[in-house]
Amino acid sequence: MSSLYFGFNSCHDKLYLSQLRDAKKLVQKHDIQVINDYEARFIETIGKGYGISIASGRMAFYLLLKHLSIAKGDEVIVVGFTCSVMINAILRVGATPIYSDVSPLTFGSDPKAIEGKISVNTKMIVAQHSFGIPCDIEEIVRLGKQHNLFVLEDCALAIGSTIGGVAVGNFGDAAIFSTDHSKPLNTLIGGFFYTTNKKLFNGIIPLVANIPELSPIHQKNLFKQLLFEQKWHSSKKYKFAKVFHYYAKVIKKLFGKKLLFMDGDNGPPDRIQPKYPYPAKLPCFLAQIGIYELERFESEKERRMAILNKHLEIFLNSKYKKNIQAVYFDKTISIVPLRFVFLSESTAELRSIRSKLSTFIDFSQIWFKRPIIGTNFDLEEMNYCNGDCPIAESIGRSIVNLPCLIPEHYEKEYFSLLNKNLQV
Repeated sequence: MSSLYFGFNSCHDKLYLSQLRDAKKLVQKHDIQVINDYEARFIETIGKGYGISIASGRMAFYLLLKHLSIAKGDEVIVVGFTCSVMINAILRVGATPIYSDVSPLTFGSDPKAIEGKISVNTKMIVAQHSFGIPCDIEEIVRLGKQHNLFVLEDCALAIGSTIGGVAVGNFGDAAIFSTDHSKPLNTLIGGFFYTTNKKLFNGIIPLVANIPELSPIHQKNLFKQLLFEQKWHSSKKYKFAKVFHYYAKVIKKLFGKKLLFMDGDNGPPDRIQPKYPYPAKLPCFLAQIGIYELERFESEKERRMAILNKHLEIFLNSKYKKNIQAVYFDKTISIVPLRFVFLSESTAELRSIRSKLSTFIDFSQIWFKRPIIGTNFDLEEMNYCNGDCPIAESIGRSIVNLPCLIPEHYEKEYFSLLNKNLQV
């Protein structure tokens, strides 16, 4: 077994000690200049629109639903490959989530599947770009205009990917991004609302202005978690971090939950309530972390694209070249990968691949092995019935993710391990 172990969260390994000290000074503070600077840099990364930060992407989604007066009796079409917190936001406003299937080509929203779900009660289409791969957003936007529906791009898993040179997030009526520690830009927790429609943006501003900050203890705990992940989520210490996380879960069950991540909105809102304000502002110190990450995002983007190409090179020279998705060779798009994704062709092949690669990759963190990840509730309680998204369900039984957020100084070792195990 390798001494190196790779997960799917970046560990802020390029942050300087001085930067951490500066961020610490902003815990419990609200420096509007820092917030404005972060938001301006984020907007510049996406396009020429308008945007505002918030404590999570789903909170931005929730505020948009409220602004659009989407409520009981209304339907929101959302892809089956999604996170439970998105569904919680829909249920929270009283609306009904309607699940559309994924495209087997992009793993994202499929316009044909969406079209079959549109009804007189439909008010919004959520178009998801999965794993950094752009979905067929232009056709989905055409559908939205045809039926007079609001189209929201879910860019939680995609920042910087383009279609015809235009970045995702600029096609629909608005877009939401996530910047939590499993996403392309890591601010530990966080989200962003973006739109090219100034009138819409002006309607969102007062909603965000009037929401509270996270509590002082919550912010302190988040800073401690930031330090923990920077130290222990490196590839040489990641296995120990997993042990710590396991015991932390045990302690939570025995002595009560420690307020940390946003873990109270992953189920039906009438069954579970968060122990933090929902929605809430992004803590100022995390906006500062975001500034540091955005300063090097262009170089990181190029590195992740090179990592994707290296994955493709290794797979093309292995017996698994047949497993590569054709979308990775589509010249009309540019993919900034969050994860490299492929499908196994049989249960036996899946077991073999996972057996080989799990010696150095954290396969427990693979997305999306089933629809609506991240909840312990029955999917029926999230308004999902078995068979609603047969393609997504089938893909979930064969999907494999490989990390693209690899620490730079361990890239050589990672690809050496990958190549060795794929040749066996």
